[in-house]
Amino acid sequence: MIRTVLCVIVAGFGCSKSERPSREPPPLSSVPPPEPAVAPPRSPFGGARLVVDASSVTLDSVALGTSPTAAQLAKLPRDAVALAFTDDAPADRVLGVVAALHGAGHARVDLTALVAGAPKIVCAATPTPAAASAVQLVLGADHGVAIGLEGALAVFSHARATAIPLDHELATPFFADATALAVAAAPASRADDLAALLDVACRRRAAVRAIPVPPRPEMVLKPLCRKVIPKGAFDADRLREAMPSLYAMASAANARVFAPLRRIMDERDATRGVAAIQEQLALVDQMLQAPSVNHPLWDVVAPTMGDFPMPAAGMSMG
Repeated sequence: MIRTVLCVIVAGFGCSKSERPSREPPPLSSVPPPEPAVAPPRSPFGGARLVVDASSVTLDSVALGTSPTAAQLAKLPRDAVALAFTDDAPADRVLGVVAALHGAGHARVDLTALVAGAPKIVCAATPTPAAASAVQLVLGADHGVAIGLEGALAVFSHARATAIPLDHELATPFFADATALAVAAAPASRADDLAALLDVACRRRAAVRAIPVPPRPEMVLKPLCRKVIPKGAFDADRLREAMPSLYAMASAANARVFAPLRRIMDERDATRGVAAIQEQLALVDQMLQAPSVNHPLWDVVAPTMGDFPMPAAGMSMG
């Protein structure tokens, strides 16, 4: 009776029996679920903002091209900038960015390379005063390197820029007055070779100046001494023909005079060392004498007997 009355009361609002819950699965949604976000690959250089690679220069993951300007680099800190570069980056591009940063007034550029898979600052490069004397390092596209004073002929050269005694070479008295580095790189040279050079060179000299690749030295033919050509005539063609012989004599002289110096430097007996030096000096004196059959290099290139035969033993050319 009470149930019937309640149904009548709520009739205006609709009255239905309680329904059993359906056992069928709910309909599938037609909207696909969102794909998980893919994080960008982590840089091997950690938080370095400025990176040079084989394709371009990037700042905060934004490409700046291959030769960024000072305006593009203006938001970097003025005291120290971390410049990271990959092994396959062009070495001249790395040096170009260094020059741009120094030119814009940045006090130090921390050149960072991957060494044994980990980032390492191979050189904390500071600007170089214009008047500073510098050791010149020229990196070639063939992985070779030439070392000398800036603007002068190289005194050391190596077929590879890696695994060389660069620290010993830069410590020689010849470079004592050079307080900076002048570094050049050919367009096809690699940054891993540059990193190997700077990792050693910057230990003694932190001031770095990026320079263009110097032109190859040209041989200038000048008239020979009249004692060598008694007739006094200078024949350029004849000198060119003699160049292989002259080169052979120069190579032999270099081997005989300078090759023993390493052994003499390692001599622990001071008396024997001094005697060896005196012997080398005597050899140099003999080489400076007029050509004769007694000359130390006589056996290297036998002179042609003809227009001006060489003097006999014991005779000199006045």
